Amino acid sequence: MKRIMFLVVVLIYSLGFGQKTLSESAILLTKDKVIYDGSYFSIPYPNGDVPSNKGVCTNVI
Repeated sequence: MKRIMFLVVVLIYSLGFGQKTLSESAILLTKDKVIYDGSYFSIPYPNGDVPSNKGVCTNVI
């Protein structure tokens, strides 16, 4: 399964979908307005996610 996922990623990258550099992607992330919130947040299951402007210590730098 890991090998298949690796091949899919390589294929997508080779088709031109992954042309941003790591530094460009990091700079793009600094433009998001994310507020640290360590409180409990309930999300719907399945496929739930927290709002994009809310973060916790693991994803707010």
